[in-house]
Amino acid sequence: MTNGGDRPTENLKLVDQVEYKTGAGPFQPLPGASQTIIPSAQLGPGETGTYDYEITFTPVTGAVYRNSVKVTITNHSGHLGEEFGPEPKANFSLPETYTEIIIEEDETATVEDNQTCPDGFTCQASDSGPWTFNDSGTVTFSKSIKNVSALCDSYFSLNNTATLTEGDSGATRNDSASVEIYTCPCLHGCTLTIGYWKTHAGFHGKNPDRVSPYLPIWLGTAGGAKSVQVTGAAQAVTILSFSGNASNGINKLYAQLLAAKLNIANGADASAIAATIAAADAFLANYGSGDWSSLSKTQQKLVLTWMTTLDNYNNGYIGPGHCN
Repeated sequence: MTNGGDRPTENLKLVDQVEYKTGAGPFQPLPGASQTIIPSAQLGPGETGTYDYEITFTPVTGAVYRNSVKVTITNHSGHLGEEFGPEPKANFSLPETYTEIIIEEDETATVEDNQTCPDGFTCQASDSGPWTFNDSGTVTFSKSIKNVSALCDSYFSLNNTATLTEGDSGATRNDSASVEIYTCPCLHGCTLTIGYWKTHAGFHGKNPDRVSPYLPIWLGTAGGAKSVQVTGAAQAVTILSFSGNASNGINKLYAQLLAAKLNIANGADASAIAATIAAADAFLANYGSGDWSSLSKTQQKLVLTWMTTLDNYNNGYIGPGHCN
């Protein structure tokens, strides 16, 4: 598999499924004939990975077969935070005669356990292994997951993979499980950054839409010649992302002003930035994003000063403080 994107993959996973059909009906999954592969390393831009696996199944009389593999990542463009990717398929047939295969069992096997700890968390196991088995058995340990800097009101996935390596042949088998973590609602009366509002507009995984209930919001005085009325969550995300051009100071002012007004609507005290908001609104009623390059240096400096003040407010450096 090759990563055709311009960023490293996140949470890469392959689920291979043998499908079959008899007659002219549709293909359907063959029970028990599947394999989940979670690579130990992500693929960088343009990097190719090869993953060996084996699926054993009992043939169905008169069936034809197809192999289907679902390849997913969680940072696919347009589907951030959700498992998404292609699902290539290929038909195959079994030989008409079969050769008996004798499988020799290894006397020992080693088991390792690895997890992908979400950003903003620490993950510590009471026993990190690896563990060696000479017979069937179990091992029990605990794992402490601690939120150190993750956003409130957000969902995260902790992916865990156990890998068994056979002692003689070196063959590996693995199995995986995923645990969903929710960081609990944010406190009211404090401020949240533009990063929070961007990921809580209904387009980021399971995170709830906290933006839409506070719209519409004006950037500039209401009805101003060049004022912008934010009426939908998708428009809000575009503005909070600097409208694709972070070198434009007015785009940066739009983003911080929108975040500040969302924070105020969410219950944060606005007294520390009331004058800044009034001045920025009055300016944006007459100047839009397309005017940035024609502004005087004095005007550009003023725009960036307002933007910085609002950024400090949204980050909790001034005003009621940032939500933890």
